[in-house]
Amino acid sequence: MSTRTIQTSAYGGMNRKLRFNGKMKSREIIEWLREAKQERYYTILKFDEVILNSAIIAEVLDLLRISSRHGRVWERVSLEFCEGPVDLVVSSLVLMDCVRHLFLASDKIQDDLMDRLSTALRISTSLKSLWLLIPMTEVSATHLGSAMKYNRSIDKLSLSGSNWENSDDSDSDSDDDTNDGSKSLRPKLFGKQNAGNSPVENQMSPRDAAMSLALGLKYNDGIQSLDISCCDLPDEAMAPIIDGLVGHPYLEALNISRNRCRIQSVEALGRVVEDDDCLIRSLDLREQSPHDALEISPLSFALRQNRSLEALRISHNELVDSQVLELVDSFRGNASIKELDLEHNNITEKGIPDLTKYIKELPSLTKLLLGGNAIGEEGFNFLESLEDDDDSICTITEEDLRPAKPRSTKTAKTSKSTAAAAVSNNVSFLTGIAE
Repeated sequence: MSTRTIQTSAYGGMNRKLRFNGKMKSREIIEWLREAKQERYYTILKFDEVILNSAIIAEVLDLLRISSRHGRVWERVSLEFCEGPVDLVVSSLVLMDCVRHLFLASDKIQDDLMDRLSTALRISTSLKSLWLLIPMTEVSATHLGSAMKYNRSIDKLSLSGSNWENSDDSDSDSDDDTNDGSKSLRPKLFGKQNAGNSPVENQMSPRDAAMSLALGLKYNDGIQSLDISCCDLPDEAMAPIIDGLVGHPYLEALNISRNRCRIQSVEALGRVVEDDDCLIRSLDLREQSPHDALEISPLSFALRQNRSLEALRISHNELVDSQVLELVDSFRGNASIKELDLEHNNITEKGIPDLTKYIKELPSLTKLLLGGNAIGEEGFNFLESLEDDDDSICTITEEDLRPAKPRSTKTAKTSKSTAAAAVSNNVSFLTGIAE
């Protein structure tokens, strides 16, 4: 069977996907790009570990010019671990306003790309969602923050899995266990950079990079969904980002799971949710403190003033009975909360009677997740009082975080599998773009 037949079978027709990988010859890629200029049914364009030489770049840019001239907008474009002038392709896509959803994955510092992209994003009107899975240096974060200050088209921004940490010169091929010998659910997606790039340790400061991004988010009034999960950011870096979201006029979903939030970040979250203009409906705060109980009192207190939150995910945080009761008590009388994920904390059967009483006073709650807690037989008996013949809001079955690489003080080498881990954890974002 010819390559053309295989390509047509795999990517043509109703699939509408034009996908290229590093195993394909340059001539073959060029041939398909030329055909795409004549066909308007392709809506998804993906380059996977492709070396973008001058001939391929010329065809891609020509394809984009034709698309722009005819008002054709690509639904999704993905560039994953490609070599060559990726910045030229990305900036052209945005400048020509011919892409709605863009995904970029790279294990190399992309400061030049972010400079070009920042300029393009300021005038973009078609781009609706952007996912950057790249090393987030202070320079890159500054460019992104500057762009988001002025951009009005993007409603979904994800930096899930991006590396903000200084890299380690030591060998990091092996995965580390946590202190108790168990495996953390936290992925580590990026490690040492290629020799041809500037050393990460000379350019990366998580807090400084976070501050640069926060300045842009503070003045943005278009984002509805922000995902900074799986970044392993420390408290002093997360806090300014969260503070920049206070009073945001459009933000409805915030995912900061799998970082290292502590009291500064939780206090900042409190300021966000208690603000009169808060519109956040979904908050994901899973796995911030895998060994010690996360201090959530500032958030619990602030939630008494909140009337927008519908879903709170706060599993894997070692919360004890008193903390959980304080949290649930803050929702009493709240007519908005529908989903509460308390899995894998330290809830015991002693706390179940009061928890049951409080839960009964949440009129809108339809889903309660308690798997992974040591509630015992007595706890199960109490929880049965929440059930009726038609429906049950309480689910004991565990709903774990998606499988991911263990957390380590050392960084792991970047690979396709590590990028896939971030994609699987973020499956609802840019659906289909990284499949």
